[in-house]
Amino acid sequence: MSYVKKEKATDKLKAAAISLFAEKGFHETSVRDIARQAGVNPSLINYHFGGKEDLYRSILEESGNESALRFNRILSEIDSRDEFGFRFKMLVEELVRANFDNFDVQRIIDQVIRNKGDIGEEVFREKHLKILEDFVLFIRSAQDKGFANKETDARLAALLVVAFIRNLGLMREALKSFIDIDIETPEAQKDIVDTLLRLVLTGLKAD
Repeated sequence: MSYVKKEKATDKLKAAAISLFAEKGFHETSVRDIARQAGVNPSLINYHFGGKEDLYRSILEESGNESALRFNRILSEIDSRDEFGFRFKMLVEELVRANFDNFDVQRIIDQVIRNKGDIGEEVFREKHLKILEDFVLFIRSAQDKGFANKETDARLAALLVVAFIRNLGLMREALKSFIDIDIETPEAQKDIVDTLLRLVLTGLKAD
């Protein structure tokens, strides 16, 4: 199989698997379901990924690696209060983008979080949870340097930001139907970022 054909087949399988895992969950999605939606032979799942479990894990790993690349450049050492505010804004913008650009992957991650013992839990802890831990360290570093209020619990501040954005993404249909807010539009996402920054940075502001 040529490289181009292999890449095309793996992309199709991943896209189909993401859609089905998000909608039905891991256990209710069969190899045949994925292959049928991808329009390929079921044997290609074993050939390219080693099976359904490894395909599931590879989706979580790829998402975690992509997030790490985006966030690592933001969560670096800071030298001033202004830089802390600037990087905090960049971080919130990236969190919004990461959560709203690919809702289906976020739904899969949500399943891992809710289902203790999920086969993706190890990957989640290694790849995705580390971003939250790095966020906490980023806030604590700002507190140690006097750029952020030391009375604010860094863990809760980071968790509130991440949980708020994640839950908005998961509630997007309800928000559109009942409150007439379409969080998939750039305007709504900008409003979310600005509102969240006003709320959180007020609490983190150093005296």
